Amino acid sequence: MFITLILKNLRARRTRSALTALGVGVGIAAIIALMTISGNLKQELRAAATITGGDLHFFPPHRIVARFDLYKIHRSSSQSGQ
Repeated sequence: MFITLILKNLRARRTRSALTALGVGVGIAAIIALMTISGNLKQELRAAATITGGDLHFFPPHRIVARFDLYKIHRSSSQSGQ
């Protein structure tokens, strides 16, 4: 049922279907390109740090705690202790 609906829309709305497919393809290509660029940047930074004798640690974004978050944690723990 769903497949027949898809095929019917592909035949009836060719331009719209083609543009949608093109948009999906461009989006996937952009994601792959950004991932490749970030991976290469990470390798280059690590190589540059190794040459200079430094050491870089890369953390996923969810593991980074902002200073404001630390302040909120400290404040809530000090208020609960009162």
